Amino acid sequence: MRRCSIFAVLLVLCALRADAADHFVSLASPNPTAPYSNWDIAATNIQDAIDAASAGDRVIVTNGVYNTGGRMTYPPVTNRVAIIKPLVVQSVNGPAVTVIEGYQVPGITNADGAIRGVYMTNNTSLIGFTVMHGATSTNSDATSWENGGGILCENLTNSVISNCVIIGNSAATVGGGVELGTLNNCVIANNSDTYMGGGAAFSVLNHCLVTNNYSFYGIGGISGNSGAGVPLNGQSPQTANFCVIMGNSSGAGYGPTEDCGGADGYILNQCLIIGNKGDGAIGCRLFNCTVVSNSVGIYACQALNSIIYYNDVNYPGPGGAAMFYSCTTPPLPYFFGNITNEPTFVDPAHGDFHLQSISPCINSGYNGYLTLTNNEYDRTNIFHVTLLTNDFDGNPRLAGGTVDLGAYEYQSPASKISYAWLQQYGFALDGSAEAADPDADGMSNWQEWRAGTSPVDNTSLLLLLTPSLSASGAVVTWQSQTNINYYLQRASQPGAPFSTIQSNIVGQTGTTSYTDTNAVGSGSFFYRVGVQ
Repeated sequence: MRRCSIFAVLLVLCALRADAADHFVSLASPNPTAPYSNWDIAATNIQDAIDAASAGDRVIVTNGVYNTGGRMTYPPVTNRVAIIKPLVVQSVNGPAVTVIEGYQVPGITNADGAIRGVYMTNNTSLIGFTVMHGATSTNSDATSWENGGGILCENLTNSVISNCVIIGNSAATVGGGVELGTLNNCVIANNSDTYMGGGAAFSVLNHCLVTNNYSFYGIGGISGNSGAGVPLNGQSPQTANFCVIMGNSSGAGYGPTEDCGGADGYILNQCLIIGNKGDGAIGCRLFNCTVVSNSVGIYACQALNSIIYYNDVNYPGPGGAAMFYSCTTPPLPYFFGNITNEPTFVDPAHGDFHLQSISPCINSGYNGYLTLTNNEYDRTNIFHVTLLTNDFDGNPRLAGGTVDLGAYEYQSPASKISYAWLQQYGFALDGSAEAADPDADGMSNWQEWRAGTSPVDNTSLLLLLTPSLSASGAVVTWQSQTNINYYLQRASQPGAPFSTIQSNIVGQTGTTSYTDTNAVGSGSFFYRVGVQ
């Protein structure tokens, strides 16, 4: 099994497009001459090359620290680089050797005279830079002056930042590192702001490391809308996919229900949320996330197929979280599918949160949470976006037929049954228990697990009872369990094919009944029931 360090962030440069005009930037250019079409006449600052380019062109930047030049977009704020037309701005050798440096006012940081790192309009790309030491004005217009100390984007989805390191920036209000934009394979570290999103605000993040960011009053890591997943100004929801959100903090000190170090108002898919001061996540929706070693695991969140464990407080009391098919302790009342067993990570002390081969989290999730789409509600009445099919390592999300809990999928489970369920009844984890029928009720352990019945009680089984007739039709009744959905099928005679007459029948305590209103007349009807 391949194991990836949670600290590793891929920094790969995209291939240059062959159909665009190129404009070159080099600090060592001997004869800078517009339009800077080769290295011999390259510009010596990035803004000059942007100004000489046309929409659809590329600006290619070689090694150096670029801390001169700039453009004012919203007076009185200057940006070291302002991408004010649809362009690709790309480094040759990546962020380790190509730096865009803003300016922070000595002793004050954010004030008139500060210079933001980068401004990006619509349909722009920034690839392979370190953006550092940017800051903002402290005037009253927060949208244009006080936000996005490192990078301020005009759009959520078509201002794209790839393979960048955004470090040591500050904003007077929101988005110390970046505001808006879609970030791919980026490191967002050691940025700060006053109110929310010390690392990033209102952004989409894919495969990013968000670490050691700080917000004086609000959310240290990433901040989105207060209602997770609600579009911002008609744009897409704020999501973080395959991200590490680690070691962020807030200075507010409001207490465990308000002080948030990690993420606020985001949809979090397959993320590691580790070691944040305050809440790891607040007001978020988590899918297959691992939330460990935070002051508070989650608050006012909805967590599905996730692990919330080993936090100082996993969730602050009733009403502080809704969890389904997740691993946490103590047990949550009113919710279902959860386990309280320790998750059994490989080496959590050294940042390895893969599941051991005996982890109760293996096969203990709910596959339905992997296939829901926009505008679709599941039986927990939670709104979803389309989810992802790979785990944090990029391996298949379903390795044993049923999804695991947490960000990593164990790739070689010996049994298809939930390991937590097998451990509950003392069964072996090697697959030998699947076909066994210890209570001799005619149902194998695999069937008992799927049906939510007990494998050691022969009165607990999925069983059709004698149907009855009513004025409306045939009343079909079966022994049932809560939190299980059933389907009912009917055939006209023995040996005839069955057809489904009703699906997603919610199970009731003890027995569930369904009236077949089409079962009328003098014919015969044959029924069978199954677990959805």
